[in-house]
Amino acid sequence: MEQIKAEKQDFIKTVIPQWEEQARKNGLLSQ
Repeated sequence: MEQIKAEKQDFIKTVIPQWEEQARKNGLLSQ
């Protein structure tokens, strides 16, 4: 269970920032 949680956290930490950066470039975020 802890293993899955750790992997999920790692996934979130790496993928979300990339997605946000991509979204910003594409003008999808209003910031």
